[in-house]
Amino acid sequence: MRVFSLFICLIATSASAGTITAQGNVVALEHANDILGGQHIGTADWTAFCANNRAMDTYEADGLMLHSGNIQQIRPGLRTAHGNVVGRSSALSCRDTNRDSYFPNPQNGGVAAGMFAWIQCIVGTFDRSVQRVGLTASRNGNQYLASFNTDGNLIGQITWAPGGTSSFIGLEAPEDIALFVYCNDDMAAGTPFGAGGATVISDTLLWGSSNCGNGQLDDGEDCDDGNDNNDDDCANSCLDRACGNRHVDTNEECDDGNEAENDACHNDCTDASCGDAITRLDLQQGAAGYEGCDDGNQDDDDACRNTCAVAVCGDGVQRTDIGEGDPGFELCD
Repeated sequence: MRVFSLFICLIATSASAGTITAQGNVVALEHANDILGGQHIGTADWTAFCANNRAMDTYEADGLMLHSGNIQQIRPGLRTAHGNVVGRSSALSCRDTNRDSYFPNPQNGGVAAGMFAWIQCIVGTFDRSVQRVGLTASRNGNQYLASFNTDGNLIGQITWAPGGTSSFIGLEAPEDIALFVYCNDDMAAGTPFGAGGATVISDTLLWGSSNCGNGQLDDGEDCDDGNDNNDDDCANSCLDRACGNRHVDTNEECDDGNEAENDACHNDCTDASCGDAITRLDLQQGAAGYEGCDDGNQDDDDACRNTCAVAVCGDGVQRTDIGEGDPGFELCD
């Protein structure tokens, strides 16, 4: 259960090298599992949106309507402590190139795959009770995720300062989020809302409710003890302690909840690393963490180097594991 303050405050949390700062009456969510592990309602990965001719109602079945145009026409009376919000958004653009440049190894459960939203602000409204929203933010510069209530007042926002990294970022509000904005404009400071900009690049939007923590067992929960202790038998995601529950529990290095053994998180909830005898297949060559091979041994003069690169003639290490005349034999290197 999360505790919200009625006072304006700044609370900074770390997302790997980047920093998430909560402003106003919201709590920063530090991992995608904070939504996926609770009352998850919907996911917008943008691929369906882009394939559907960028229709604003693509995710209507899950309660989300996307918008473009004058912000006051989308939601009349939208305001912050500095007055009415002014400005307009443009229709979202789709892109699927240079993904690794914008989203290098997304942290904290962030997902960047297929199409992504490119240099346009995201404005969305919900037709049901939603208190949590988040997305995969790019590494390109400071970005802001703001939430407004049904009266049009700013509840609060989070600021993402990437520090060269990409990560899931999100927020939780103590009341229903009627409208959210993701842009490079600091709306909490009274900055006019713009159509977009070079830093507004994002992927995989998630939203959900926050029934988890109310002390009652709701649909989708394994447990709900109603406390803030994330080290007891019931995790704050309301899931039982177990590797594979998509929540990083005590003694786990990671937990992606899938059955893929060749990605960043192994099925025993340990981080993938060179030398663990499992070759990663989820990265393109040149990306940080890429492995061409992984034999798990300490022999640097065989087919797989200790750096998890495939042995090749000219790499400065002579192979000694094969005989003369066999493919790959090296007399010297």
